[in-house]
Amino acid sequence: MTVPRIRNEDFLDGERRLRDLIWERLPPAGIREGVVASDLDCVLRFYGPCFGLDREGRFGLLEVKHGTHGLTGGQRWSFALLDQVLRASPLAGRYLGLAVIHDHGDGWSWGSEEARLDDDELIARLLAWPRSAR
Repeated sequence: MTVPRIRNEDFLDGERRLRDLIWERLPPAGIREGVVASDLDCVLRFYGPCFGLDREGRFGLLEVKHGTHGLTGGQRWSFALLDQVLRASPLAGRYLGLAVIHDHGDGWSWGSEEARLDDDELIARLLAWPRSAR
């Protein structure tokens, strides 16, 4: 296994600055108009013979929520739109879907499932994802 690292230390500051700039200067989301700024936490691509896949592989989108918090209204609309576009695209067969993973501090849960997963169980679930979503 490799040691986790952030390749660019400025990344988190830059992301925060961009988000602040968007929220300060673009029209806020309203009932009839506005802008919703949502970031997606991770794009995970699986490829190669160990997954029974070619070099391009398959990919899924991950959003991490803390505790029992769910997607915000803006995220539900935005992520659903992105999900529909990907499912209708020529690469739909490579798309695994969007998974919401909850970080409970002492464990994880997948989507709306109530079962708690430890770190090893979460990794096993992620590694099984490209095979289970065919």
